[in-house]
Amino acid sequence: MKIAVLYDSKYGNTKQVAEFLADKMQVNNNQIRLFRTKESKPKDLLSFQPEIMLVGGPTHFGKPTRTLKKYIKSLGKSRPNNTFYKVAVFNCNIGGDICKLIEAELVDVFPKVEIFKYSLPITVCGMQGPLPDNWKEDATNFISAFLNGKELVRAIKEGLWKCSKAGACGECRYIYDEEKEGKPFEQLPDNWKCPLCKSSKSQFRKLNVSTQNQKMKDN
Repeated sequence: MKIAVLYDSKYGNTKQVAEFLADKMQVNNNQIRLFRTKESKPKDLLSFQPEIMLVGGPTHFGKPTRTLKKYIKSLGKSRPNNTFYKVAVFNCNIGGDICKLIEAELVDVFPKVEIFKYSLPITVCGMQGPLPDNWKEDATNFISAFLNGKELVRAIKEGLWKCSKAGACGECRYIYDEEKEGKPFEQLPDNWKCPLCKSSKSQFRKLNVSTQNQKMKDN
């Protein structure tokens, strides 16, 4: 799968997040390419022909930066009928989350775009940073849910989901993998919550890949 990470960055904080997210998506033969607004052109991104995008930028006076907005609008002018993008949004700020505003810019250009229901706003420690101590954990949970939500069916069909001892959050599709976590899901405390959307343990459903694979073969 081709994934483009489009971002704008002034002090380097959003750049760090963009590069971290790109690295986390290097799975299942995904092709990842980073596009910084001031170092690339919209035609470069479009020629890559991504199937999905991550779009991020800093908060500038309570809004997305002009550079990011201009880039997004240029994408629409170059590909006005594009409907294939699935998009997730991230933002670095000092208290003004603008993820919804970035999403609005995207929807204005691509009315049929599919926006991931969760975004990744990161509050930095001062205008120039640094990023908070827990930002990598939040970013990992975010990108895990984003990828799992889209890849789950394909992974099951192609036999890529090797671990049958896993549970998926019914709300955001975050995957709890027992083998990776080292603890059976049933042994988690009753007050345990999804690390991404904070849904309760009762919202998780067991994944039995071997059974689902067999059903698909039978069909």
